[in-house]
Amino acid sequence: MKYLLTAIVALCLLVCVPSAASAKEDKLWSKGETIITATICMSEESILKIVKADTISEEEVLARMYALTRLSHCVSLPTPLPFYVLELLVEYRDFRQIDTVVLSVAKVDKPNRHVGFVLAEGKYGKDKGI
Repeated sequence: MKYLLTAIVALCLLVCVPSAASAKEDKLWSKGETIITATICMSEESILKIVKADTISEEEVLARMYALTRLSHCVSLPTPLPFYVLELLVEYRDFRQIDTVVLSVAKVDKPNRHVGFVLAEGKYGKDKGI
């Protein structure tokens, strides 16, 4: 029960708190920008499972994130941390019909080394470069 509560709180940060997705509805993401997030998925396969759930409902997203975090395919950080945007994986509309993107990200201290994927509201635009 303790783990379920922890996962639900972490997932609510990802879905509900603006700093978890660092975006406004009209946000245009590009390479080199900084995104602040508390949840990262390591593989393309795991983030795409979350994308599929995100097209269904919030409950599906929370359940999928919990399962993938428990299986260590995604990581829930204790506090939101900054990451650099490297590139776009996919753009889609979530269950609320909001434009959403899956971004490949890197650590701030190693800006060219991919570490995982995150979800963010908005669209992907022209690269700024790092």
